[in-house]
Amino acid sequence: MERLDEGARQQAIADSVERIGRARVADLAREFAVSTVTIRKDLNALERRGVLRRVHGAATRLRASDGSAFPSRVSLCPQEKRDIARRAAQRVPDGAVIALDSSSTVYFLAKELLQRRGLTVVTYSLPTASLLLDGSTATVHLLGGVLSRSTRAVMPPADLGAPSVEIEMFFGGAHSASPELGLGEPDEAEAATKRHLALLAPQRYALLTSDKADETAAHTYLGPDEVTGIFTDPGLPADVVSRWRAAGVRVDAGRTR
Repeated sequence: MERLDEGARQQAIADSVERIGRARVADLAREFAVSTVTIRKDLNALERRGVLRRVHGAATRLRASDGSAFPSRVSLCPQEKRDIARRAAQRVPDGAVIALDSSSTVYFLAKELLQRRGLTVVTYSLPTASLLLDGSTATVHLLGGVLSRSTRAVMPPADLGAPSVEIEMFFGGAHSASPELGLGEPDEAEAATKRHLALLAPQRYALLTSDKADETAAHTYLGPDEVTGIFTDPGLPADVVSRWRAAGVRVDAGRTR
């Protein structure tokens, strides 16, 4: 194949590992026409970025227990997440006080809110906090605790007491979304943090790509009756939309159903 520069090669390696689940150093060296030493350096760099996991002589896709690394999640379905975020952002006026979780789709929402005036944001996500701090005039409240290298979130926050502001809206993603079981996460601490923030707000919105439909996870953080609305993409099956609406949840899938 055509020789790629370092950045393009590393992205291609990350895509390959994500697609097939496991790739050997020797095979990658042949595929990209570089030395095994170069591939090992690439894999080390990708592991530091939280994109994949290094094992002896190879690299593997991150497992759910690895924390579903934030850089990897941001790179998945960017067009769908951007569209979901744009629609959700319409709910947020100037001067709003909102809580944002550590999900990648909510990170896209934060990008859409950079021009809002007088915004106050409570979050435990370092990327989201940094984005808003550097790119907006928002007042940012970052919950304290120990940072996770993979999720780039404070896990768990040291203090789950009520913030010094009155939160109006919560926006969160989920590893799973079931009209019967609600929104869930595989990690107990993540689920507990999301639930704590969500219940501080009278309005609670989920931002989900349609691949999360009808999935289940070990730890539910909001039941169906606790969700105000869902922003998703047009790929969400019509029967799932109907079941969410039957549970009293507003669903915006980006088109009229």
